[in-house]
Amino acid sequence: MVALHLEGDSGEYFSVGAHNASCWDGGADALIPEIATIAERIGEIVPSRAFFADQGGIKIKFSKKLSAVEFEEIVKLFPEDHLIKYGLDIYLSEWDGESPMLERIKRDQYIHLWWD
Repeated sequence: MVALHLEGDSGEYFSVGAHNASCWDGGADALIPEIATIAERIGEIVPSRAFFADQGGIKIKFSKKLSAVEFEEIVKLFPEDHLIKYGLDIYLSEWDGESPMLERIKRDQYIHLWWD
């Protein structure tokens, strides 16, 4: 079991990522397990706790301050050609184009994957 917990249930139980999943190859059947894997991987990188999950998004709070190495490992989970697919719309829309796109997660101490 990884360090990410949502009261004993996984992101798959809440169908995280199902909202608008029809836009992507394989639809919800393919995307939901991908998002669950990413959430679990975040929990392996840094102790975390999901504090919100539904079909439209998940918020994952870090239990400790992110190190530079942990930050880089999380960034690697999100290839540039999957930013929207993996729910990074909010970060992409606020990005200044110069700083690391996910820089905000270090300040906020959580990551928010969101589909609208």
